[in-house]
Amino acid sequence: MEVDFMELQERFLSKIFLLLFGCSFACQSAMPEHPLSFSNVDSVVTEKKGGILRINGEPYSGFLFELDKLNSDTLSLEKFEDGKPEGIHREFYSRGIKKSERTFKDGKKEGLSLSWYPNGNKKAESNFSDGEYQGTLKEWTESGILIREMNYEKGHEAGRQQAWDSDGKQLANYEVKNGRTYGLTGVKGCSTPWNEGAVAVH
Repeated sequence: MEVDFMELQERFLSKIFLLLFGCSFACQSAMPEHPLSFSNVDSVVTEKKGGILRINGEPYSGFLFELDKLNSDTLSLEKFEDGKPEGIHREFYSRGIKKSERTFKDGKKEGLSLSWYPNGNKKAESNFSDGEYQGTLKEWTESGILIREMNYEKGHEAGRQQAWDSDGKQLANYEVKNGRTYGLTGVKGCSTPWNEGAVAVH
């Protein structure tokens, strides 16, 4: 009976997530003159063009959410201002397990971006500045093995870049300096389409 109670409790918490999440935004600032609305993606007609989300032909301001049709668990919750993504956007697997979390500022990705596997292990971690990769990007297998570690500056590879297979065999190990690439840029079996060989590329 204890397991059944826990499952019911988790589902209940998931169903009230939208309410609590909306309240957390309201508490961070004074009450807006026109409160943001909540719209279920399954009950509205959406159109996205040029990075602008429109509902009923108008740029949308508010929260857009999706619910699991079987149990009403929250699957996603996104905020938009004048049609542009803004603030924290979250996605979930069923039963409230986190799938991804990323932040937007004026329609562009900003700061830390994270994703997870259904078992809760981290899948990827990256950083953005003004919509471009900035800093270190990492990826893991579902069992938690690091398979990729890349570094970026203003959206371009910069510094040490490495990749491995799930057994720890190195697939790529190179460095980018002043627009040139030095080292092992890839071997067969690597999921990224790097060229084979140790070369310097302009």
